[in-house]
Amino acid sequence: MNVIRSGSLDQHFTYFVLNMSMSGLLYAATNLWVSVPCTLDMCPFISTDHLMVALATPNSLAHWVYLLSAMSFTIYRFCLFMSKSFSDRTTCIKALVIAPWALTSLLIFGTTGLGCYKRYNRLSLSYTYNCSNCNIFLGISFIDVNFYAGQAIPLAMITAYVIILASVYRSRRRNVGFHRRQSRVDTKLAFQFTVICFSQYLAALLFFVVPKFSGGGVIGVLLMNSIGTINVSVNPIVLLLFNHQIRSSVRMICDCSKAQSVVQDLTPTQWTTAPRQISWVSK
Repeated sequence: MNVIRSGSLDQHFTYFVLNMSMSGLLYAATNLWVSVPCTLDMCPFISTDHLMVALATPNSLAHWVYLLSAMSFTIYRFCLFMSKSFSDRTTCIKALVIAPWALTSLLIFGTTGLGCYKRYNRLSLSYTYNCSNCNIFLGISFIDVNFYAGQAIPLAMITAYVIILASVYRSRRRNVGFHRRQSRVDTKLAFQFTVICFSQYLAALLFFVVPKFSGGGVIGVLLMNSIGTINVSVNPIVLLLFNHQIRSSVRMICDCSKAQSVVQDLTPTQWTTAPRQISWVSK
């Protein structure tokens, strides 16, 4: 929030980062109220199947919002790189910001309404669509859509950022239309989100591959859940490591917290000085 108030980041960039941050928090929160208590104590408070479906569905919601938000930001950065005037197309940018939530809501609530229920299996310690009707059309299931979209979307994003990096490198070599400061910004953002996209691709791949090789064992399932949690944590970690504005804001928040703690530790006598009393003694 400090970054938003200070306006140190591009406003559009902030909206996309907020999208990914909120979806990441929702993903982590779902684990806190479903997978963690169900793993440790069989979550007896989830007494009905309807309650389990309602509490587990945000896991899919958060996953898809995070994935589509990253794709929307990639489209925004790619279009901005190709044409700087794209930043003036506020309607298109607003559509890119809103689209992940709108499309995800349509997809998740639509498939849930058709009977594709997501639950957390207390015995296998994993989210599952078992005992659900997840066929969408022509024999294609929502599980297949999850797998192929999880592979295709990150690969498409990686391709876009590689094109940006290659274009910056080529412009630097030819020195044609080259602006050093802007090229640094484009290069840093392209590198940051290439790392994020590669992490998403790897997480999606391992999420489906690990259970097959582990044979459904507890270690494999816990590893799979950890991969999903780490994946949504990559974005803030990468921004903290490589983004100067984010680091400056975090440093500012830490400095303010330290200053506030010092102020609270001061005693009243350190804040006020007693008036000096002068006595006039007549001799």
